[in-house]
Amino acid sequence: MSQSIPFYGTIGLPEDLLSKRKFSSIWKKALASYNQENLTRGITTVYDTEEQDMPMSQPSKADARVTTNEPQVIYQISGVTDEGFDEAAPWILHGSLSKEDITALEDAIASLNVCFSFNINEYTRPGDEDESLVHESGSLVLQDGKLQVQDAHYEDIPITSRKLIDMGFAEESQADDEELAVMMAEEYPDGPEPDDLIDAISDVREDERHEGVFTKDETDDPISFGQMIEAAISDEDDID
Repeated sequence: MSQSIPFYGTIGLPEDLLSKRKFSSIWKKALASYNQENLTRGITTVYDTEEQDMPMSQPSKADARVTTNEPQVIYQISGVTDEGFDEAAPWILHGSLSKEDITALEDAIASLNVCFSFNINEYTRPGDEDESLVHESGSLVLQDGKLQVQDAHYEDIPITSRKLIDMGFAEESQADDEELAVMMAEEYPDGPEPDDLIDAISDVREDERHEGVFTKDETDDPISFGQMIEAAISDEDDID
């Protein structure tokens, strides 16, 4: 089980729900409770809100799905789960609400048949058994007394250093190839000189796994970075 699976993206709901007093009052309280200083999992931050017209799957009275184009309120969110967004669905909206407020939120969702849309990117970090970067979309609905993911669509995204940086899951390393070569030479004093390492580091930086950049995590540990460069050099020697 992963200790930290970050996600970011959007969650949306029909605009007219905000005019329903039973829902709007407890939903505003929930939104105010998404505070990164108080939370370590679930939705920890709401960055922005916008209104837009978009198709959305809604539960009908017969509990079938019908598609509508009613105006939506879209919230930009980020957060962290321990086991992945799907498994965290039952408590993903809880924030730092009290037990009483959680019950009130779920009662309002149930009585108004609220259906949330979500559209997120989720990254299972290196060091986990299966590193993955996934785009996930679908709906959150209350069923059998708890929120569940429905109509989910998953798309695996190729993992590269640039992709992780561009998507906000990693910081770019500020060390250039010369600095990294010196770092490796200091870590491996019996190995190649810095001048001999620069080309190898540059080649690895430009390969398809990195696309011209290294993440800060990749270069912060001299030993693991050296092993990565050594492995790449060995692979090239095998090909030659």
